[in-house]
Amino acid sequence: FSLYAEKILDNYKVIISQIHLFHVQDKSNLKVALSGLEHCLSLLPSDESVTVSQKKGVLQNETLLAYEQDAVKDRFSDVSGTLKTIVEALINCFQDFIPLIHAPPRGLDGKSLIDCVHHILCSICHAIKFSMSRHTQRQTTSEEVTLMNLDQDFAWMLSNKLLGSFPLNTKTNLSERDYESYFILNAVLTEIFLEVSKWSQWSHLPTDLSNRCLEFIERTLLGKITRGNSKSTHEKTLLALLPSVPKLILRVDHDWRDNLLQAFTTAFNDCKPDSELKLACISTIRDLIIPNGDILYSSASDPTVVDYQSAWVKKLPSLLNQLGDKHPLSTQAILQLLLDLGRFGCLNASPTFEEEPTFEEGIGYFFNPCQGKGNVSGGSFASLPEEAQELALCFLFYFTIDSFSAPLLESIVSCCLYPQLEPAVLYRIVEILHTAYRAGYIQITDHFSFLVTLVARFKVVPEKGQLAMECNEHETSRDTFKALTNRVCSCLSEMGDGPLVLQILEKILLEQIILNPALDNGCAILRMICALDSKPTRLSEKSIATLCEFLPGYLIDIVKSIPEDKEKSSYLYMQTCLYYLVPCYFLFDRSSKLTEEVLQRMQSIVSENTKSLESVQDRESGRNSLNLIQHIVSVVLLMHNDVKLRKIISSSKSEIDLILQNVVSFQSSGSTSLTVEAKHSMRIAGERLKIASNSLLA
Repeated sequence: FSLYAEKILDNYKVIISQIHLFHVQDKSNLKVALSGLEHCLSLLPSDESVTVSQKKGVLQNETLLAYEQDAVKDRFSDVSGTLKTIVEALINCFQDFIPLIHAPPRGLDGKSLIDCVHHILCSICHAIKFSMSRHTQRQTTSEEVTLMNLDQDFAWMLSNKLLGSFPLNTKTNLSERDYESYFILNAVLTEIFLEVSKWSQWSHLPTDLSNRCLEFIERTLLGKITRGNSKSTHEKTLLALLPSVPKLILRVDHDWRDNLLQAFTTAFNDCKPDSELKLACISTIRDLIIPNGDILYSSASDPTVVDYQSAWVKKLPSLLNQLGDKHPLSTQAILQLLLDLGRFGCLNASPTFEEEPTFEEGIGYFFNPCQGKGNVSGGSFASLPEEAQELALCFLFYFTIDSFSAPLLESIVSCCLYPQLEPAVLYRIVEILHTAYRAGYIQITDHFSFLVTLVARFKVVPEKGQLAMECNEHETSRDTFKALTNRVCSCLSEMGDGPLVLQILEKILLEQIILNPALDNGCAILRMICALDSKPTRLSEKSIATLCEFLPGYLIDIVKSIPEDKEKSSYLYMQTCLYYLVPCYFLFDRSSKLTEEVLQRMQSIVSENTKSLESVQDRESGRNSLNLIQHIVSVVLLMHNDVKLRKIISSSKSEIDLILQNVVSFQSSGSTSLTVEAKHSMRIAGERLKIASNSLLA
């Protein structure tokens, strides 16, 4: 269209200028021509944001088509002069048609006449929007004649002959269909009024005209103009009017401002959460609070407006939860608004975010609707597209300002523990909260609580029958937890001097140790301790005692969870074991007392179980005791096979010799409680342990 816009509109100018010459009986046949004109004018660029988005979509073509785009601008500048003539002719046509639609001559189709008037008004509206766009985007040249360059005659025509006719037909004896038709026409006239009132030359429209239009807008927002209007017609009208509401509210006096704000609030509350109208209201709210990147009203200048703003923002969390993940586009729009509000500091002023009436209406519900019920859920957040999740997390950064409450913390932790949550999203949550902590938005105790709880409660769920050393091509939950543990340790190292942080966390971490966590969780907690501790250890005597109780069972769990398999790679076996052994190495290296007491504890377990085997009558109990002894032997051999650990345990060779002595003594006791196979296993274990002990001596 842009290539031939001038020629096309010149042809329409000729047709429209001659409408007054048409016989009355032929006027209804102009509907096709007027419809075509409306369509052409609707193609004129009138929304800068649409133009920008289109450019972004074809960025690679922008350079190649640069010459063509310049040509398009030139063609549109030529179109501007033609538009003024067309609009003048359309206003005259409008005046000619008004008597006909009020009292259609016999033989004329009243519906066709109303359609013609509708096309006329829509064409005028498109032309005015185009001229406004040209003006605001500064695309006009000094010679360009547009509707912005108004002379007195045209101004009078627009104000009196067009807008002065508002509202069309106020009779009460109309049919339901006629009521709807006139409502649609009045809606377009109101839209024209809103566009014209934006111009500085038209800032002082007749008061009675302004009041009539404002009343129509108010009643439409309140849904009071219902007779004959279908729901779709009412919604379509609101969609057309809402973009102009923010600037309109800025211009009207205090009384009208309050009326319009109340009416808009009613419309916002009444429309369905997943409707297009709700999206339009969300956009309007953004413009009413932060138009052009600035706060529109301050509490000092107009506290009434601020009250309305707070009421709108208060609805956003519950609206977000109503939409959930079933309407991602609407949810994304709300998240974008919340993010923008956070960026401009508009969240703190809202009572919603300071005193949430119920948890369900709060942001926490978005991350975990099962809060307080003991269930782990990612909420709607976990099922949203990646882009929406990123918006939610960026908003969370601003929401943590003075709002990081215990329920919110629990919800976020629960979301992080949701098994279906993508690992990248989990890492991003940790990153966002750590950034919020560094910015001073989260208290150090809350951040400690988040990190420790996350590590302590994370559940590693291997595939059925999968052992710790077995890996699939895709990332397992164990891989995710390892990466998470590294990130948590990194966060802790950035939170202050290691020994000082350890002093704060020592009691909390050891309390988790006392609970005998699963192997992976225990390893993660030990790694956190090691990341903060130094050599020699700064752990208290009480903590050393707790670790002495925990580590033997932890080491046994390693060999139980990662059984040695001669058919599989010994390198893979050792690498898997070493991941769990590394924290033990640091703990033993930093405390010889801990090393000695752990080995003494394991020697005591072997001694107790060898004695049990000598007198046991129950075969199942005997098998359990034998397995425990073999596991401890495997632990000693595992530590012996690592060069660094071998050096550390050499200082406690006496405890290892006692373990060997217990095994050998049991073999020579002639106990009949073991099967031949079990005796063979004990003999092999004793021989391997003897070789290891001798190498320590060397």
